[in-house]
Amino acid sequence: MTGYGEDDNAGEGSSRSLPASRQTSPAPAPEEQQQKQQQPASYVIRPRTQATNLPEEKTIKLLLDGSNLARWKRQIEYRLRMIRIHEVADYKLPRPEETDPDYDIWEYWSRIACGWIESLLDQEIITILESGVDTFPSRANDTMREVETLVRRADNVRRQVIKFHNMKRSDFSSADAFIIAYLAQYNQLVLHKVEPHPFGAMFVML
Repeated sequence: MTGYGEDDNAGEGSSRSLPASRQTSPAPAPEEQQQKQQQPASYVIRPRTQATNLPEEKTIKLLLDGSNLARWKRQIEYRLRMIRIHEVADYKLPRPEETDPDYDIWEYWSRIACGWIESLLDQEIITILESGVDTFPSRANDTMREVETLVRRADNVRRQVIKFHNMKRSDFSSADAFIIAYLAQYNQLVLHKVEPHPFGAMFVML
C-alpha cells in the first residue's frame, strides 16, 4: 500500500484552508473603495446592526399651552398616523371590550401614545389636569378628551370674561336693558367660578 507522506498531508490541508500569512482578501468593490477615499481619517466603520440605516427621529417641539390646540392636535395625529396607531387617540371611536382579542394590543399602544402625548403638554396644562381629575389619564383617548375639554372650557371662560369687560351702556337702549344684560353676563362668570376684578366691574358700570 502506498502511504501518505508528510508532504501529501500538507498538500491536502492546504487545499482546504490557507495559512493566515497566505490568505488574501477580495478586492473591494469600486463603490466601496470610493467611499473609503471620501471618508475622513477619523471615520470609524461600525458593524451592521438593527439600527443601521434607520431614519432620524421626528420630534415635536410644539407644546400645548392652551392657545394652539388645533395645530397641536394636527401634529399629534400626523405622528401617530406615521406608525398607524392614530386611532388609539380618537376618543370618538369606541374602545374595544376586554373580551376583544385585540384588547391587549390596544392597551399596549394606547399607554405608549398616552405617555408621549403627556410629554407634549405644557406644565401648566398638566398641573390643571392633575388638580381636576381623581386619576390622571393613562390611555391616549382619555388624555385627548380631558385636554380638549380643559382647553375648550378655558377658551369659553376667556370669551365670557372679555364679553363682560367689553359691555358698554352706550350699546343698550336703556339703563334697565343694560343692567339686565350685565347681571346675565355676570352670572355666566359665576357658573365658571370666575369673579370679575372689582375695578373692572366698576368701570363697566360707569
